[in-house]
Formats: sequence, structure tokens, C-alpha cells
Amino acid sequence: MDKGCIRIESVSGETSYAVVWPSGFDYRRINGTVHILNSKNQIVAKVGDYIRGSGGEVPSLSLKHVKQSVPGCIQCIEPFWIATNDIVVIDP
Repeated sequence: MDKGCIRIESVSGETSYAVVWPSGFDYRRINGTVHILNSKNQIVAKVGDYIRGSGGEVPSLSLKHVKQSVPGCIQCIEPFWIATNDIVVIDP
């Protein structure tokens, strides 16, 4: 997490993205680790997991949209990744 934003790193490690999660997604700290929950309140990943999913990069979003779409966002920094519902944890 960075400034309240959950970020994902590209495979190359050269870029990290503040994630704009689908509607209903949220996060919760469990035993000190941040877990990502889907709209059914099921854990789909945790910070440190390698994940695969669809979506796409956007260079910037209005601050109002970001605050509404990024759980816990205080001051998210570009770029952003618009995530879809198909997040899957994978082996590194």
C-alpha cells in the first residue's frame, strides 16, 4: 500500500499502478495483512500475492472518481489500473 492506495506492480517491476477496483470490492486488514475482498465479501488476494486479471491502464482520473473507486485512497498517484472481476492468485 502507498498513501492508502493498494498498488500492483507490472511483471517487469518497472511500473506500479493504483488499482481502481470493480464496484463492491474492498479491503480488510487481517492479522496485519491487507486482503482484497470481492463484491461477495470473499477474499480474492492479499498484499504480496502474484495475481492475474483483466483491465487496463489509464494515465489519470479525476480525484472525485478515484476517492469513490479506490478503497482507502487518500492521495493516489498515477498511473491507475482499472481492474475487472476476474482476479486470480498465481504462482510466481
